[in-house]
Amino acid sequence: MKKIILTLLEMAILSVLFLPLIFFLKVGYIFVPIILVLGSILVFFLINFRWSKNIELKKYLIYMIFGGVFILTQFPMWKGFVGIEKHTTFKMKWSYAEASRFHPDSKHIILRFVKYPNDQIGIYSKDLGPYLESLSGVIVNVEFRTTWDFGKLRGYRQTKIGSLTQWHSSWSHGGSL
Repeated sequence: MKKIILTLLEMAILSVLFLPLIFFLKVGYIFVPIILVLGSILVFFLINFRWSKNIELKKYLIYMIFGGVFILTQFPMWKGFVGIEKHTTFKMKWSYAEASRFHPDSKHIILRFVKYPNDQIGIYSKDLGPYLESLSGVIVNVEFRTTWDFGKLRGYRQTKIGSLTQWHSSWSHGGSL
């Protein structure tokens, strides 16, 4: 019975190591699954030494090595792929949109991506409209700070519109047409 429980424990440990392996293969990072497989093989061989004479010492050694391998594989998974911030600049075409009864003192400004004309950002602002009107054309560079998790966009924020880095905004929205 004890052998069966220990074998089930081995299988549980190895399955925990293979879950990140499957994840990283889906994301496309091939080097991480290789490290996980090598770590799993190491843990498997160390666990098989448990039947020798000094079982207690080897058991603690095995758990310490397993914990180390697990932590070493989990830390890069979360730290290296979550919360990545990038700054990107896009050319955008600005225009006014219909005013809102919820923001009567602000002008509704629409910024449409030149490269992606179906995607837009709307900003309700008092001071952004006069600044954009003072520019020579309707195309303006907009800088975004984007946050990425595992290669997927989590969020974005406009940090610079033209040369303007601060503006009052009562509300904003984004979307596609």
